[in-house]
Parts: sequence; C-alpha cells; structure tokens
Amino acid sequence: MPRPYSGPQLWLDTRRGTWTIMDGRKRVRTGFTERQRDQAVIAIHQYSNGTYNPERPRGPEPIYKVPPRKGVYVIGFGPYVKIGVTTNLDGRMSQLQTPEPVCLYALLDGWLREERELHKRFAEHRLQGEWFLRKGSLAEWIDGGCK
Repeated sequence: MPRPYSGPQLWLDTRRGTWTIMDGRKRVRTGFTERQRDQAVIAIHQYSNGTYNPERPRGPEPIYKVPPRKGVYVIGFGPYVKIGVTTNLDGRMSQLQTPEPVCLYALLDGWLREERELHKRFAEHRLQGEWFLRKGSLAEWIDGGCK
C-alpha cells in the first residue's frame, strides 16, 4: 500500500550545503545555503502556494558577445572561389574541408537573391555548385574589393 502524500518538505543537501524542496519524486533546488534556512522556509511556502519562481543562475556572462556574422560570403584558396550564404560565417569557414587555408574575400549584405545574382554574373567561371575558378571578371571583382 503506498504512503499517503504529505506535501512538499524542506531537505538539507549536506553534500551541496543547500536547501532542496522535496515534493514526492520532484526535487527543486532553492539555492539557499545551510545558513539561509529562513529564506528556504519562505521558498517552500511560496512553492506550496504556486508562486515560487526561483531565479536560475545561468553562469557568468561572457566578457563580450559577438553576434554571428551572416550574409553572402566570398571565400577562396589558390585559384578557387566559393560564393554562398550563411548565418554564421565563422562556423561555416571552420566546416570547410580544403587542402589549403581559406581566405575571406568579402562578406556582403544580402541573402539568396544576391547570391543568385553573383552566381549568374560569374556563371562563365563556375566549376561546380558554388565553386568558381578565380580568373577574368571574377578575379578583377575580387581584386577590386568585391564592389
């Protein structure tokens, strides 16, 4: 025969040194230390009333946050150039498997329409997919700063 439900209880986790709310099989860490028993008691009352909303620590904030670079990229190595789109340029460049290090020629504002326009513009130099041979008008465009 199962035990009758006794409601939430406050339990001291000696290993962590913090108070935990035990509600059947559910455990909610309060984050209050052993010396902060009064705040833990308030937390269990709020939990019983349904108003307990603990602030979860998310870890330290990064010193700086750099948004991912996105848009139409023009990268290449040796005589090869790739024109594509990405939402995370740094991640995309690290995924490429090329025999030489890749050089970023430009990151342009735009998306698929702008990428298609560049693909049409340099169609005569296309090798396969998004890869082109760096020569002629494409080489001039890259040497001119991709403008």
